[in-house]
Amino acid sequence: MPQHSSACVVNPLEAHELAIKFYAANTVELGPRDFVPVFHEWIQTRRLEDEVMIDVADYSHVHNGPGVLLMCHEGQYSLDQAGGRLGLLYTRKRRTEGDVRSRLRRVFGAALKACKLLQAEPALEGKLHFRYDEALFQIQNRLLAPRTPEAFDAVKDGLRPFLSELYPEADHIQVEAAGEPKEPFAVRIEVSQNPSIGDVPDIADLVSRLED
Repeated sequence: MPQHSSACVVNPLEAHELAIKFYAANTVELGPRDFVPVFHEWIQTRRLEDEVMIDVADYSHVHNGPGVLLMCHEGQYSLDQAGGRLGLLYTRKRRTEGDVRSRLRRVFGAALKACKLLQAEPALEGKLHFRYDEALFQIQNRLLAPRTPEAFDAVKDGLRPFLSELYPEADHIQVEAAGEPKEPFAVRIEVSQNPSIGDVPDIADLVSRLED
């Protein structure tokens, strides 16, 4: 659990440095550098219609590091390897207008659209798939989001209504503190589905819900 401290004055979700990571669902037979030409091709073809894509950075030499980054004007996408688990991490860098719900929709939507594109990327030959019943949500602003119980409660209360909209068939949605004391604020999201309903929604369902 987060360390105790003084109460938060500002809701941590007011920070614009929000990030979400969706983990790879399979053992990926791909190296980080396999994504470098993919991201360069995305820039050349303007694959991400809502982004101004700038450049690609390769940090694959860093053990359990940020992997390969696609840097954009408003945020960045990376095939992140932190914690020894590969996943697509989207990090917002510029402020998004609107209330908490609209900004969460923007951040989750950006990550999910990128996941959908990567899963369908011909160059990756269908070797990469993501799981959508587990994610890591971060706020990379230590001032607005200290690792305190008050911050955790505020984020949990803010995330739950949004997650209920994103996963309306979920039997249970768990949000728990994650990460080490020296790391930025983070919570792990786990979604369980009633077996009688079936699996959690696929990527097309999730993207569609955020586009409504």
